[in-house]
Amino acid sequence: MTLYSMLSDYFTNMTGMVQALESKNTPPAMKEFITQAGIVGGHFMKNIVRDFGTVNEDEVVVGFDNERIQKALEQSAQQQQQPSPEQQMAQQAQQLERMKMENELRQKALELEKEKMDSYQAELVLQKEQMDTQQAQMDIERKRLS
Repeated sequence: MTLYSMLSDYFTNMTGMVQALESKNTPPAMKEFITQAGIVGGHFMKNIVRDFGTVNEDEVVVGFDNERIQKALEQSAQQQQQPSPEQQMAQQAQQLERMKMENELRQKALELEKEKMDSYQAELVLQKEQMDTQQAQMDIERKRLS
């Protein structure tokens, strides 16, 4: 097997590993395994290239231990955590709908409270009228007795 075909296979496999790392469906434990496999694979490939002795392995082989690759993977993970604009709009629409429903419920609660207060007020007016009637009856009875 030639060095070219080995490097071609290596980079093809590394590309698949990076795609798996960027996927939201890949479980965290699997992402950790893929990262470790990428680091080990990079070291292993460097040893193979070094054994061929024709090129500098650090110039040819890029593994997951490469600083630029690590930064790119970290940025990708951060971007995955941030919702897409469509997801943000959907979340905002849901939040707005929830706020509207909460507002409607508050409005209904206020209306019920107002009805309750109106009922209490009507009851108090009725009680006052009854007390006034009783007072008038007592006044009439006092006049009659005096």
